Amino acid sequence: MSLSALAEVLPRPYFDEGGVFRLGQPQEVLSLPLSDSLRVFAFSEALPHCAEPIQKLDGYLSEFVVRPESYVRKALSKFVANVSDSSFTNVRIFFDFFGTRSKMYRSFYVHPRELVDASISLDCSRLSKYALPVLVGHELIHHLNHDRDLSPWIDEMMAQQVEAEIAEGPLFDLHENISHDSQVLSFFAREMPFKNSKEYAINSLFGSFVSSRYGAAVFRAIPNGTQSLGDFAVVLKTEPRLLIRQFVLSLNSGFEIPGWGGFAKSALIEKPGTYHLESGGFLRIDSKWSSNFVQPISTSSLEVYRVLKSGKNTKIQSVLEAVSGKWNENFLLLINTSETEQFEIEFK
Repeated sequence: MSLSALAEVLPRPYFDEGGVFRLGQPQEVLSLPLSDSLRVFAFSEALPHCAEPIQKLDGYLSEFVVRPESYVRKALSKFVANVSDSSFTNVRIFFDFFGTRSKMYRSFYVHPRELVDASISLDCSRLSKYALPVLVGHELIHHLNHDRDLSPWIDEMMAQQVEAEIAEGPLFDLHENISHDSQVLSFFAREMPFKNSKEYAINSLFGSFVSSRYGAAVFRAIPNGTQSLGDFAVVLKTEPRLLIRQFVLSLNSGFEIPGWGGFAKSALIEKPGTYHLESGGFLRIDSKWSSNFVQPISTSSLEVYRVLKSGKNTKIQSVLEAVSGKWNENFLLLINTSETEQFEIEFK
């Protein structure tokens, strides 16, 4: 293969200042010789920045993605039905260099539009034999889902579960981003693109919770048009409020969620202030605020629990119930079990 043979020019995918992925002006590309099931290109300007020779990166795609028995294909098939060569005929994969944005993104997906096929762009400066299949698998799920009318948080949850499947292990480093938080975000109450690693972390942890409790097969059962948490709860044969409660209590009680080491003991609200509680989110509160909850909460969407922990032993009880025994941790959980309501909680 001659690196000097520039096959054509193609629109260059990029993400703007608002984090929206777009197609830019045509740039020179090198066409790489993979099978007919994938169309792969490298922008000539990116080649000097690649972590490995472009021939090797192309070979990794051939080894891990192109072959029907490859583990990327097998991982995709666990989450989406009917994955075949034809699933990838209308997507182009680009090796590129993201420059100053390399610290923020390693890859991204641009949806197809009129007369332009979908695009997956990979920052070749951050690619290796390990990283490439994980990133490509993540972005291919977005492609397989692009015309299914799924809520963005469901699409992202599936993509992150595919990452963990291909990596053969949970995303520990990502999940660590929320381990010191006392004010924890919702896993579903936002659009894409997510703004920071905490939003990705809580979404990924919910996916791990679903896989662990309900089995990965439920992802294949998600029907087209699944948008709300209520829609998703139907797939799991449960109720949205119960689903939120189970997830939050599992995160905080030590019930096993793959890839989750638990919250730091110090991750508690201890100072007076006003705290935002979005739908599906929760607050971890120092037990000194117990008197704030001696009266029943006026809205049925808010639920409060006392969590007692010592080592692997955990007890969850009412705030009003007396504490018996000795516990290393004694804190409160305030959970917003609503799909739509948001609250401001004040501690004086």
